Amino acid sequence: MKEINIDRRYEGQRLINFLGKLLPGTGSGFLFKMLRKKNITLNGKKASGNENLKSGDLIRVYFSDETYDKFHASGSNMEVRHSSENNGSMIRDKTIELRDDIILPDSYIVYQDQDIIIMNKPAGLLSQKARPTDISLVDMLNAYYPDFKAGLANRLDRNTSGIVTAGLTIRGAQYLNSIFKEHTVEKYYLTLVFGNLKSEKVLDAYIIKDHKHNKVMVTRSPGERTERIKTSFIPIKHYKYKGRDLTLLSVRLYTGRSHQIRVSLEYLGFPAAGDHKYCDADRSAFAKNELGLKYQFLHAYKLVMPGYERAADLYEKYAGKVFTAPLPEKLSEVIDRIS
Repeated sequence: MKEINIDRRYEGQRLINFLGKLLPGTGSGFLFKMLRKKNITLNGKKASGNENLKSGDLIRVYFSDETYDKFHASGSNMEVRHSSENNGSMIRDKTIELRDDIILPDSYIVYQDQDIIIMNKPAGLLSQKARPTDISLVDMLNAYYPDFKAGLANRLDRNTSGIVTAGLTIRGAQYLNSIFKEHTVEKYYLTLVFGNLKSEKVLDAYIIKDHKHNKVMVTRSPGERTERIKTSFIPIKHYKYKGRDLTLLSVRLYTGRSHQIRVSLEYLGFPAAGDHKYCDADRSAFAKNELGLKYQFLHAYKLVMPGYERAADLYEKYAGKVFTAPLPEKLSEVIDRIS
């Protein structure tokens, strides 16, 4: 049995993330199992893995010395040294070079268990790499969970922030992929648009890709190269700022096509603030100079998991659960400015 005393350097870190760094020879699924079986405890009690560590916390790992050393030695960036005062262990960093740019920050994690992870992607970060030199959310995820090559169940544009999901086990990936493919999960966004939208609008139409300009266009008629889209827009609050009408909207995405929300807003005459691809030059300049927006005000803030008709593994486990991601600070500052 090993005892690890947490000091201030590790405050705020999630227990499961700390254990993954301490015992890199394991995997997240294995660690969650050990927590459920109380082979790993926090302050003498059963832990879920989602606890935020505090200075003075005590972790006990009920492995044999041989098993512990095998899991700990496999590339860990920490080392354990025994304390003569309490016969426990203290954690300190090894002096080795690591790539600091490939980490999954704790602040990105909305929820995680042994099967799935739900993350709050910041604007500016690619969901998956476009070039070999890119570092994307997928790279961060796979660097952190090397035991399972995780794939994203949904993706967001580089400059759209908010909820992105991935499976950490085969069954977790299958579950997430199915609910997104079947459109049974409810997806909600927040966006700030130009104009005064007074009542809900629903756009049920089609889009066609313009590969030359990396854009899409809305059409009311289906065709050989079109894809159906359906989106609803519900006004939350109207603002008047420096002579401009602005409206904060809640958006429900029924389908999931590239640029669907942004092009739909342009088509309806309410372009997203900061969207320089689907907004005219005058309003783009206002968003940049007066609102401080370098990219579109668009944030995936909520997922509502589907119900289930039968007791079917993860469908039952997550039925009706709601996951939310708070609005990023930069977008919150825009709302504060115009209020």
